[in-house]
Amino acid sequence: MELLNSIIGAFKNFISILTWPLVILILILVLLLKYKNAIDKFLRNIGSIKGPGFEVAQKQSPEPKTKKNLSEREESNKKISGLSNELKKKEIDIDEKDKLIKEAADIFGFLTSEVERYQFLYSHLFFVPTTKYILGWFSSVRRTTKDFYYSYWMPSVKNKDQLELILSLLISERMILEVEKELLITELGIRFLLYEKLI
Repeated sequence: MELLNSIIGAFKNFISILTWPLVILILILVLLLKYKNAIDKFLRNIGSIKGPGFEVAQKQSPEPKTKKNLSEREESNKKISGLSNELKKKEIDIDEKDKLIKEAADIFGFLTSEVERYQFLYSHLFFVPTTKYILGWFSSVRRTTKDFYYSYWMPSVKNKDQLELILSLLISERMILEVEKELLITELGIRFLLYEKLI
């Protein structure tokens, strides 16, 4: 009996030692089960994790919507090559050529809009708010000089190097055009501001 009481006492001590880790483990399991979908989505969107002395990256598979866009693009490429082959044939009459040219123009328009959409998505993520505000300012003044640009934005940005970087970025992304000594906003820049709903 004494042996049984000592075993029960030891078991109670063991349970009392494990109580708080067990409660935390159960709480973690409940939270993991409750937020399983959100955690799964978060882990799928992580591209890489960096730490001191290590880096882990995972291969990103395209989203279903992107797969659909890729298949649409491949289909458009096939149509374009088929249209160019048909245009090369000498027996096609004028009406048929006009129809094929219109189809090719439609496909080209679709591809152009897709390229622009991806550029806008990239710019949306890459441009800091100051860059977007400066581009919006360019849309309001339409044309200006570098000197006026620096004098206008220097009080708020306070770093000429940053202003030069923003200007060179907007020029390289073809949203601002430098003609002689003037800076002009391009149609692409205006369309990006419309996409961002800044004008």
